[in-house]
Amino acid sequence: RDLPAEVQTFLGTLPSSSIEVVEVPRYSPLTRKQLSDWSWYWPLNYRKPSFEPMDIPVSLEEEQTRRLRRAFEVGGSGCGCVVFDANGKEVANSASSSYSSPATTSSSSPKPQNPENSGHPLKHPVMRVLDTIAAIHIINNYSLANEGESQTKPARGAIPLPRP
Repeated sequence: RDLPAEVQTFLGTLPSSSIEVVEVPRYSPLTRKQLSDWSWYWPLNYRKPSFEPMDIPVSLEEEQTRRLRRAFEVGGSGCGCVVFDANGKEVANSASSSYSSPATTSSSSPKPQNPENSGHPLKHPVMRVLDTIAAIHIINNYSLANEGESQTKPARGAIPLPRP
């Protein structure tokens, strides 16, 4: 290696057994373990990053994988969205095999099979599943508010919808 003359002179005064060549990290440590490992040879400061790698339990990884597979299954060859409650039960889903964003649609691309899902942002599966959840919420609130009352009289602030 090409070292400046002053460094070579200084290194020549040291016993050869005390010189060790090691690699040092180029970037700051992301975890406390990296800090302790890397600080052995090179002094470092630890600044907690805005993101930190997570140790994800295998069970959580499997559950998330199952949920993603369900979204792919719902979407088929297009776009799919699935919403689960805190217990992992599927609450709602929506798919649109013919959805295409207006930005990606060109005159040469085929027309959507279903004009209802013709690329309008509100027809995107995520928006449609949110609409479904809102409707379920309204129906449930209406049913709870009117428990024991006539279904012809809506509760205050509730939108009367047919019972499922």
